Amino acid sequence: MKGESVETQELNSRSQKFGKVILVSLFFEPNPSVSSKRTSFWAFYLAQFYQVNVITSSCLTTEISPYKGINSQVEISEIPKVSSSLIWVIKVLFKILQKSVSNNYRAIIMSGGPFEIFLISPILRALGFKTILDFRDPFANNKRFQDNWLRNIGKRALERIFILSSSKIITVNNSLARKLNSKKKVSVIPNGFANYKNITLGKVERNTFYTNGQIYCGTNELWSSIKQVNPQAKMFYQGDKGLNFFPNSKDDVFFLPPMQHQKVLEEASRFEIMILFGCNNNEVSYTKIYDFLFLKKKIIVFNDAKAENSELKNLLREYPLTLFLYPNEIDLNRLRKFLTLDNDTGVYNTSQFNRIHGGEAIKRILES
Repeated sequence: MKGESVETQELNSRSQKFGKVILVSLFFEPNPSVSSKRTSFWAFYLAQFYQVNVITSSCLTTEISPYKGINSQVEISEIPKVSSSLIWVIKVLFKILQKSVSNNYRAIIMSGGPFEIFLISPILRALGFKTILDFRDPFANNKRFQDNWLRNIGKRALERIFILSSSKIITVNNSLARKLNSKKKVSVIPNGFANYKNITLGKVERNTFYTNGQIYCGTNELWSSIKQVNPQAKMFYQGDKGLNFFPNSKDDVFFLPPMQHQKVLEEASRFEIMILFGCNNNEVSYTKIYDFLFLKKKIIVFNDAKAENSELKNLLREYPLTLFLYPNEIDLNRLRKFLTLDNDTGVYNTSQFNRIHGGEAIKRILES
């Protein structure tokens, strides 16, 4: 159309052919949080088929997707969250209503936590919108929050209202899907990994171990055992809480600063063995495990308690380069044998964990 930019014409063309979608997420690229990776990928993937409008508190600095094979335009509305969550939620609601005055949206996707944004789901449903809620964590009875029984009752009631007012529920694993206990069909879309364009993987340094982000159990027992088996071992932790997780670190533990996700992958590629310090809580979805699978690394999972049927164990059950260890049960011979394994995944196909499958799943939900 005369007077419109090429980008605007492309957006209008997609909206006429497929429709429009609003995606609401407190965090979005370039925010380094785990939640921003999930929603950012969805936005850019869906923008190949829909006109996607993102409402977020953190704005992307470029309109070009960082993900391989996707070069899509998205429209981003940044609403900074200064203090009150409720004020931010109200502003988001008004932004949605403002956009919907002259537009026919196919659906509104909202991702939580934080879960305050789900408060507007009943209002949107009453106004005739198709609302899709993405529970990355449980809102009620979340072990991490340590809420008392009365607070849990209130949160459970709110959670039921969220679910009943939604058109569709999405979550990250089967355990959380069962916990939400919805009569509606809950779709499970795991996090997965993204293939970045122009990623440069480093040369592997022997006798090096790596982990990052949140750690859910003590590190001393496992690291002491590794040092017994391999005195040359060096540990690298990436994140901003290194001294909290490795308080007794000496000259064999090194701390790396937080980085953008692609840089994290490039940094991690230099190290020989990945470690996940986990917990016996199926509500926790470890996004870093998909990064380790993308890099096709040997993985040691050190859990705070033994669980034969955990989500994590099921995920890695057939991956040939995995060793599960538990406190007070570390077999040094098993550990020694694992450390000397060749880093060869054989015929195992890690592409099953590509985020592209999640993008395809969310597209099917929108079309249903």
